Amino acid sequence: MSFTVRLSTDHIAVEPGSAHALSVEVSHMGDAAETYEIAVEGIDQGWVAIPMPSFEIAPHSVRAEKLLFRMPRETDSRAGTYPALLKVRSLVSGEAKSEQILLEIKPYHNINVDLHPKKGMVTPFAPTARFEVVLMNLGNQDETVQLYATDVDDLCVFEFEQDRILLSPGQQKNVAMTAGSGKKSWITSTRLHGFSVSARSTDQPGLMAASQAQLEQRPMISMTAVFGVVALGALASAWIYAYPKPPVITDLLLDKKVAMVGESIRVDWRMSHADSIEIFVNDELTKKSFDEKGFLTFVPSGPGVYRIVAKAREGKQIAEVSKNLTINSKPDAPLPEIDEFSVTPTKAIFGQSLTIRYRLGANVTRATLAPMGQLLDPKLDSLQVLANQVGDMEFTLVAESESGETTSRKVTIQVVKESKAKILALRAEQQTIAPGESTRLDWQATNAVRGELSDGITVTAVSNLTDGILVSPSKTTTYTLTVFDSDGEKITRSVKVTVKAPPLVKPPDENPATTGTEPPVSTGGEPEPAKKDKP
Repeated sequence: MSFTVRLSTDHIAVEPGSAHALSVEVSHMGDAAETYEIAVEGIDQGWVAIPMPSFEIAPHSVRAEKLLFRMPRETDSRAGTYPALLKVRSLVSGEAKSEQILLEIKPYHNINVDLHPKKGMVTPFAPTARFEVVLMNLGNQDETVQLYATDVDDLCVFEFEQDRILLSPGQQKNVAMTAGSGKKSWITSTRLHGFSVSARSTDQPGLMAASQAQLEQRPMISMTAVFGVVALGALASAWIYAYPKPPVITDLLLDKKVAMVGESIRVDWRMSHADSIEIFVNDELTKKSFDEKGFLTFVPSGPGVYRIVAKAREGKQIAEVSKNLTINSKPDAPLPEIDEFSVTPTKAIFGQSLTIRYRLGANVTRATLAPMGQLLDPKLDSLQVLANQVGDMEFTLVAESESGETTSRKVTIQVVKESKAKILALRAEQQTIAPGESTRLDWQATNAVRGELSDGITVTAVSNLTDGILVSPSKTTTYTLTVFDSDGEKITRSVKVTVKAPPLVKPPDENPATTGTEPPVSTGGEPEPAKKDKP
């Protein structure tokens, strides 16, 4: 046994939205330093953060590492107990140890209720109105709710299609409800009844949500209509004896005389002795009304001076009033600033923890990190994520100002998948040899299923990963050993064998007479003719 593992606890209780730390103590009892890795299996990897997935321990030493269990406060973090397995493995010897952990996610409760429509109507011919009760469970465990409906005057009758409903986490259900008045009136005034629909948990009496709506009760003939008919008759009689008066615009009011582009402008009017009024904005008809008083709103599309004209008509007679409105250009909103954004390391191993550092500058009200869509806390300057994508992994920081302007910065890192195989040794018995000599290459590998040895030209399969081979290179050669693990991931190591150059040989002198050496040796060609002495 080369190492032991001890946990601070084997039962972790975490409330969604909070975090809990677990201390893992590894005691290394070997005589040489070793590198260990920590992993947690059996639960969602987004629930646990491992700041140091791998670390080195000196001989006969103890090291403690902390793991952070963190649950988002959402319906997917369902309440319950989840078994998990914490594994610690030596990257040198391959020895591994496991400890079982029980992760308990505590429950939280939240329900919501809404009513559609917000106003219904009943008449003697339609004594009930239909409403839709929308229920939603925003907690992380099942909730059974009971529905109730009450009105202030206790004059209404309510009936639910189903008054007890079971909601799963994140589930929404619609329940039909009818509401009606307990008394029918054929001639009376219109009445408006306010009522409330509430949903209360049967297991958690303190958990309740409510929504309000209105029920309008209309008679067959209202007293207002009776009095209206009488009043209209009286007015008609008076009109016969009255002379028509010219139209008058008593008021034309603007809520602003000077505004910015994009601001809403309200125009109020009041008229008399006219059957209609028309409001023009820069000679364009914006509204026509038959009411004696009213208002309209519009949003100017650009800067300048706008002319607001009101024309009241009565037959062929017209009364006109105008007002001027000044609209100024909206100043450019300052862009949000990002002072720093980086991801380390820039080349990571799959599953490794990444550190994202950021610093938000001026005019930033909201910052989002993509592709996770995570909102960043401006009070912090870093966060940890996992390298969960092999290849190029791109992160984008988007800063947004109060006016909606955005600034973004991108960082791309490279993520590789580390091979389980390891080459413990690759060496040449003699790294420098003379021409024609041989040397032995020895190697040792672990966790490998196959291997290859290449001299740059020829690739030779290696069957024994703890053996060697005799090589006789004719020139300086670099030998590369490649081993593959069970997933096909590879790792390589190289060694160079240098072949010394042969010694230089001095050529013989071509004129032996000058040196006193032996005459030159014939090369096998035709002999030159003997030279004759001159007389």
